[in-house]
Amino acid sequence: MTGNAHAEPLLLIYGGSFNPPHSGHLRLALECAEVLRPASCLFVPCAVPPHKQGRNLLPFELRVALLRAALDDLGPDGACPFAVSEVEGERPGPSYTADTLKILADRYPGRRPVFIMGSDDYRQLGEWRRGRSIPDLADVAVLPRDGEGAAGFAEQTLRLRPDAVPASRPTARDVRAEFTLPGGSVIRLLAVPCLEISSSLVRERFLAGRDLSFLVPPGTLRLMREKCRDIRWIWSCGS
Repeated sequence: MTGNAHAEPLLLIYGGSFNPPHSGHLRLALECAEVLRPASCLFVPCAVPPHKQGRNLLPFELRVALLRAALDDLGPDGACPFAVSEVEGERPGPSYTADTLKILADRYPGRRPVFIMGSDDYRQLGEWRRGRSIPDLADVAVLPRDGEGAAGFAEQTLRLRPDAVPASRPTARDVRAEFTLPGGSVIRLLAVPCLEISSSLVRERFLAGRDLSFLVPPGTLRLMREKCRDIRWIWSCGS
């Protein structure tokens, strides 16, 4: 049984600052794709994060290039095609997720969007701009952080959306818990491993002159070395 309980092919959407992208990002997307079996997966770098000051944020164009370099290393036999979307760089002002999901739904008709987010962000979703409406715009795949279990996920889901109905049993093997909304959207807690790598860890080691092999994909590492002076200056200013 696959993770898609609906007839429409799934479009997996993975947003973030990607400052820089690292191996944990790619591995997590692969894990989600293997569980949910989407038709494709979009990495969506945030142009202007509304929740971050961005003092050490690399330029949007460079983060896009680093992501594309990361995906160039993936073979053709993966769980699904991976691509980078520049949608959040096409409009001014803060990059709000609800706006992005609406645009992507228009651009990919016939695809059922699934938005990936960590359980730490999911706990804060009610404080995001139009955050309570996000599960109406896309299915939500929640990734456990800090030992998040099914009970905590259920409590948070019902606090966010009291109209959510728990599934009698998940639709896929690696789904820990699942809720359905009246409009048909699904919120799932996935049971997938997460590599303990963060962009802040990569930045710290880069500035310290440490070896980043296996922390970031080879293509990304090559480009970071090419842009070393610019990257070092930006990250040093934000440290």
